[in-house]
Amino acid sequence: MIFKMSLYCLLNKDNFKIECDKYYNPLLLIDVKPYQMKCTLTNSFWFFIENPRHNIDLVSGFFEFYFKNSPDDYTLGQVISKSMVLYNKDRINYHDFMPCILFTNGFFLQEILIYLPFHTFTFFRELKYTFLPIEYCECGVCFEETQCINVHDNQYHHCFCLQCILQLHQVCPICRLSIL
Repeated sequence: MIFKMSLYCLLNKDNFKIECDKYYNPLLLIDVKPYQMKCTLTNSFWFFIENPRHNIDLVSGFFEFYFKNSPDDYTLGQVISKSMVLYNKDRINYHDFMPCILFTNGFFLQEILIYLPFHTFTFFRELKYTFLPIEYCECGVCFEETQCINVHDNQYHHCFCLQCILQLHQVCPICRLSIL
């Protein structure tokens, strides 16, 4: 099962939506070459990612950078700054700043490297569930029609969305049996 996430970017006055798989390591490297993100001599770049992990609501960053001279097409460069990581409601008003790097080739952005916090126990549970089959049905906890996982390897068919599963304490709220 592959969960998707979207990276929204604004480079000067051009906006981009980049779809990618969720990453489950502390380095998020996003290839933006296919989007032909062309810089000018003076640039503003803003990005955000909603819900990249269960315990993170938002990752965002803002860069203002400029080229002193017009770079050649083969000139490689990087812009180093920080991104803000905003944790979910379980940790009210908690945020962190992590390094973020833009890689350029001439006037074009090539990749965005975002550092994310190291793993937590919830993160490992989330990672485990990404390898189980998903189906589109109603979650047994929040009752939303969404991507769900059957938490039993049997005929009971008790399905929950990932957000709800990660808040359960390894016990199915319907039958009280252990969940996968």
